[in-house]
Amino acid sequence: MTYSVSTQATPSRISPGRPPKAQAEARRAHLLRVATDEFLAEGFGNANVDRIARKAGVSKKTIYARYPNKEALFFAVVDEIANASHGLLAADMAAADGDPERVLLAFGLRIATTWTSPLELGIYRLILSEIPRFPSLAALYNREMELFRSTLLDYLRRQIDQGNFVIPDLPKSVRQFGLLVYGEARERALLGEQQTAEDVNALVLSGVRLFVAGYSKKTRE
Repeated sequence: MTYSVSTQATPSRISPGRPPKAQAEARRAHLLRVATDEFLAEGFGNANVDRIARKAGVSKKTIYARYPNKEALFFAVVDEIANASHGLLAADMAAADGDPERVLLAFGLRIATTWTSPLELGIYRLILSEIPRFPSLAALYNREMELFRSTLLDYLRRQIDQGNFVIPDLPKSVRQFGLLVYGEARERALLGEQQTAEDVNALVLSGVRLFVAGYSKKTRE
């Protein structure tokens, strides 16, 4: 099944010369959308840079000037998707205030909803399937995961400072949160199980409440 993320018509072939910054960024984003479609449709091994160039309206030379090989292009695709998701999440958490359970519920729901989307599932499956042939993808995946973990870790550290939580091992607790709150929803989606928004919400809420109960200062006194 092909998951398409292209939202703009293919632009005309790029003319010589250096385009304005905004135009260059738009073309870069379009190239990565086209590359995303190609990787998801064909897999990493069968993805074709010539085909990507043709669909994106650029020359292969233009692609290789920015991305020296297909692996670098795929890394850029993953970075683009992860950074977009993390940017929204980081903004949410920076503005988060009030009851920790409510904040963590909002955090967990955003992650669970994003990570069970067709786009994110397709990229995740692709990374896992290609790691045996391209071990560097494991480092890429871990780097992207650290983006999300660091956001939660910073929030939990603030809650400890405010006296709301007692957490002896912060990095471990962040991993536990992922397993408890959105791990099951992602696993079900990877296995092709149909889940409603209510199903995902129930899984996230259950995990958040268990996490809060385990680390809340009140329950440890």
